[in-house]
Amino acid sequence: MAIDEVMNRATINFPGHLNLKNAERLLQYISENLPGNVHYFIENHNNFLYDREKRKSVKDRGTLKMSANFLDSKVALCFDTAQLEPWSKNTSYVSSMKFQVVPGWELSDYGRVFPLWDDVRKLVGEYFDKRMKKSKNK
Repeated sequence: MAIDEVMNRATINFPGHLNLKNAERLLQYISENLPGNVHYFIENHNNFLYDREKRKSVKDRGTLKMSANFLDSKVALCFDTAQLEPWSKNTSYVSSMKFQVVPGWELSDYGRVFPLWDDVRKLVGEYFDKRMKKSKNK
């Protein structure tokens, strides 16, 4: 397996984009269905931009970045870290998840995390499928 394949497997592109609230719901869904612990950190830059015409400040949602640690409770010592990446069209949303690719690791070293990556990828797909069904039923 080439490093390009590892990079592709490490990336989970979402079929849509998520705001902070829905990104947290995704992480909760993963935790409950993996099952396992998900520890996450949020970095959210916001601004108050002054509008001269309206003579008031308007809140501008800035860049949302999240990192999450996944610990599979079914498999001993099965854990990894991923970054939820900002959406290119509006950085106050996230649109993908990228697991860490470790410099110096041999390709064979990733064998222990591939099952976790695959499980998280499957759960991300299920989460979005359920979201789509829920929005169609409204």
